[in-house]
Amino acid sequence: MSEDLDRVAREIIDLDRHMVLGTADGNGWLWVSPFYYAPSGYSELYWVSSPQAQHSRTWPRARS
Repeated sequence: MSEDLDRVAREIIDLDRHMVLGTADGNGWLWVSPFYYAPSGYSELYWVSSPQAQHSRTWPRARS
């Protein structure tokens, strides 16, 4: 099963440069934003966003 998920994830990264990031603020409000990214292999994705954007402000909470 894990190998199938890895294969699907790699296919998505190979075929598209557009994804959706979902985060939540401290009150539990959800925020979903589409973005374009540049992959570095299959384990790192890079994108540029304003630090004032809602998804940028909630991103540290989403990682913890």
